[in-house]
Amino acid sequence: MKNKQRRLPNGKYTDDLDTYLASWKQLAQPIIDKTGWTLIAFDPDFQFMADNKLAITLPLWAVGDLTK
Repeated sequence: MKNKQRRLPNGKYTDDLDTYLASWKQLAQPIIDKTGWTLIAFDPDFQFMADNKLAITLPLWAVGDLTK
């Protein structure tokens, strides 16, 4: 059985689930560290939970720009 291809934030693809998850989480980590938000969803946009009540959605390009 062939593994599913998943898109990484850099536009490349992988069939390794651990690589997929780590790549998206690594890109979001500086925002998490700075704000204390929780990452609740990603691909293609990032969604964070702030104060356990407010969902904030940021597109991939914005997260990339904010974490440079």
